[in-house]
Amino acid sequence: MYNGVEGKAHGYYKFGVLDFKSSGEREDGVEGVEGVSASMAREFVKNNDFESFKGTVPNNPQLAKELFDAVKQGMATSKKKIKESLIKLINEILMEDDAKIKAATKKTNQALVLQRELEKRAVDDKIKIAQEKSKTSTSPEDKSKSAEELKKLSDELKSKQNLVKSAKEQLQSSN
Repeated sequence: MYNGVEGKAHGYYKFGVLDFKSSGEREDGVEGVEGVSASMAREFVKNNDFESFKGTVPNNPQLAKELFDAVKQGMATSKKKIKESLIKLINEILMEDDAKIKAATKKTNQALVLQRELEKRAVDDKIKIAQEKSKTSTSPEDKSKSAEELKKLSDELKSKQNLVKSAKEQLQSSN
């Protein structure tokens, strides 16, 4: 794959012959080095079982200890990196969702302000019509009905003004 290939990050290698040697066949269930698997060795480390791990390294307790510690450190680093990555990802998702929620809340509040202002304008228009109608009223009964209608519309206008004010305050608080 890399033999005789120039210009790669791995450097340049030119070997005449590559001769592969097997360390032997691994047999499941066999005791000693012949039955060892990397998964089994990592499981020993995971369970902090140095005595069992020592059996995976032939006749060298010092090397076994060094390997045990190195694998343990590598597994801890991997676990820590995975945990850090997950925390970072979760925070990014939460921040993204939070930003989307804030944007949606702002749009909703803007729409509410517009709706409340339209409702207020509609009452303003009704008041203008009622005022014109009141000017043309001649009988005391019509004048009384007009005054009553204007009072009712005036109360409704105050209510709509309060709703507009409340919607604007809500919009301000969402910014």
